[in-house]
Amino acid sequence: MDRVITAVQNERIKQLRQLNQKKGRREQGLFLAEGPHLVEEAVKSGVSIPWMVVEEGREQAFQDLLNAMDPMQIIRVSRVVMESISETRTPQGILAVTPLRLQPWQDHDLEPGLILILDNLQDPGNMGTIIRTADAAGADGVLVSTDSVDVHNPKCVRATMGSIFHLPLWSCEDLPAAIRAMTERGWAVLCGDLKGTDFFSRRIEAQGQALIVGNEAAGVRAEVAQAASHRFRLAMAGRAESLNAAVAAGIMIYDLARSMGRL
Repeated sequence: MDRVITAVQNERIKQLRQLNQKKGRREQGLFLAEGPHLVEEAVKSGVSIPWMVVEEGREQAFQDLLNAMDPMQIIRVSRVVMESISETRTPQGILAVTPLRLQPWQDHDLEPGLILILDNLQDPGNMGTIIRTADAAGADGVLVSTDSVDVHNPKCVRATMGSIFHLPLWSCEDLPAAIRAMTERGWAVLCGDLKGTDFFSRRIEAQGQALIVGNEAAGVRAEVAQAASHRFRLAMAGRAESLNAAVAAGIMIYDLARSMGRL
């Protein structure tokens, strides 16, 4: 770890910068977790960390995190190089390179529980917030449609506040088929619908329950909603036309967790 990389055109540094783009992440199978909190959560979760990058002169501040690594896996860089890698205005001095978290959906091994299903969600901040909220509520995982924003998008990763390392994340190309398979196995799959019944008056006894959250502007696609077993709406007493997707998801996932005895 003695050498300090000072050239932004260094081949290793160029590879790391590519991880800020979806194509680069997909090709390398890796993503960046930036900042001491995210790096700490990655270390505590036990995920593989092939590389940890630290800014020259800040090693002492992150000594505990660096001690978790083989010295050969630590890359020291200058401030200029760290700024070239970082997606934030003020780099925090450390980042970890970790394998992608999104795995293919395989429902045949899924035990009854509580999961979120995200249909064509596009805002990375909403995506990250929903993953974080699902983690806090004790959900068993998050299923994401392939046309949703990448969960490894830097803004999304930051918004998860480390929860990206805490629970399973799955990707599915055919959500309607996956939902139908779940309902056939006895799952209750809930979908938001302005014409649905009141969410808080529901009576569901299924051991497996899933909540679908749709696109911020268009909501849940018709073919996805039609595959659900239940349709509910969140009553609104004020004059707002709708709720933010992450806020609505948070209200409902917490109430589902409460009704299932998880809180």
